[in-house]
Amino acid sequence: MEEERKVILPTKSTTMVKPTFKKVQVVYYISKNGQLEHPHVVEVTHLVHHQLRLKDVLERLSALRGRGMPSLYSWSCKS
Repeated sequence: MEEERKVILPTKSTTMVKPTFKKVQVVYYISKNGQLEHPHVVEVTHLVHHQLRLKDVLERLSALRGRGMPSLYSWSCKS
């Protein structure tokens, strides 16, 4: 028995859409003994149709400064 193979060609309705990314500059401050240090800036890339989350920023900081860096501090965000 021979199996029939169907070939599906892409149509306009099945074309792939390339994800669009956006780079955002995030400013964060580190506090020591209740005093704010100078501002720090990090650039985070995320999908345009998604909101930027604190989790995205912490993942980027982990990639840049080392895995343990974000866990040394308490974090909050303000938009």
